[in-house]
Amino acid sequence: MDTHSVGSHRHAACRFSCRTLLAVFGLLLGVGMLPGAEPVPIPPPVPLALTVPAPPLPVTWRGDDLLAYELHISDFRTLGLELLQVDIFSDDTDGKRLASFKGDGLAKCLRLPDRISPDYTVFIWITLKTLHAVPAALYHRVTFRYVDSDERLIREGARTVIDPDRHRPVLSPPLRGSGWFVGNGPQNQDHHHRWSLMTYNGNPYIAQRFGIDWVQIGPDGWAYRTDGKTNEDWYGYGNDLLAVADGIVVDAKDGIPDNLPNQPPVVTINSQTAGGNFVLLDIGDGYFAFYAHLIPGSKTVQIGDRVARGQVLGKLGNTGASTGPHLHFHLYTGRDPLFSEGVPYAFTRYLLLGSAVIDQQWHPSGSPVLRVEEMPADMQVLEFLDDGVLDID
Repeated sequence: MDTHSVGSHRHAACRFSCRTLLAVFGLLLGVGMLPGAEPVPIPPPVPLALTVPAPPLPVTWRGDDLLAYELHISDFRTLGLELLQVDIFSDDTDGKRLASFKGDGLAKCLRLPDRISPDYTVFIWITLKTLHAVPAALYHRVTFRYVDSDERLIREGARTVIDPDRHRPVLSPPLRGSGWFVGNGPQNQDHHHRWSLMTYNGNPYIAQRFGIDWVQIGPDGWAYRTDGKTNEDWYGYGNDLLAVADGIVVDAKDGIPDNLPNQPPVVTINSQTAGGNFVLLDIGDGYFAFYAHLIPGSKTVQIGDRVARGQVLGKLGNTGASTGPHLHFHLYTGRDPLFSEGVPYAFTRYLLLGSAVIDQQWHPSGSPVLRVEEMPADMQVLEFLDDGVLDID
């Protein structure tokens, strides 16, 4: 949830052909009829597992349909294998290959086993042009190489159904106004949110899969007015935080002091303090909205309150695991903001003003572009519009 802000000037077994299987089976039957013949051993299956813990939910991103999820592969190093390639196919009648990862491209989206997760994790990010229908299901082909023989081993599986009845939520703005920078935002190489894998009772979760750190840029192109050494110097500090949908406040925290910008947090950071002061909304259909780092004492709602879309929940601050004033926002399923699955979402409408570069002054690029029911991308700068309001000069 920390932000490198603009203000810091930023199946499926080992595959044999049917002919091979029939040949082996026929050989075994023949040997069984010869008295005293030694039985022919059957090679044991290679213990490899492919899983997709969280099926993707399609969302519009940069004008295309996006499928973002993770493929987990059990540790294959003790089997003397090297991972060569991962292919993703549409499990429709055409069986079209949607994506292929190998070489450097695979290395860039591969998380190695560690103390958090014993699996290899492939972070998959597939964009489909809108003229191509989102498939009803996906399946995966993983190619390995035996390092001592150069033989190939292919595993297929992890069939993943894309639920046609489950749609990405369309939200109202969480903030008002213009100059909102999408920090650590949706893209596959964002290690801060996208790669923030955590485990609980052995199960992997990425609650912040589509998280955003919202930092406001002022009219001068910077996140703060002078030197940024105080919270009040930052343009975003104190902005109202708005309910993105009708909902119920199911959890909240207050009383954690603000940090000073670019200084260590004033409280010890753990799972209970990372979000600082926060509000958690149940917005229905199994979705929860998490707002983090509020100014102490600014929270305007209590646990159990029913809120309306657009209602003020508190003010943007710098508490918890935060190095500068910003709103950390993410949407997920489940009640725990860290040990749950993050889901994509779209905002009703906003103006895309351009993109910012970390440590450089920002200037708008060209005319604003209206985006409707789309999820912002990392490092974009935008202006939120009230629902139903179109005001483009």
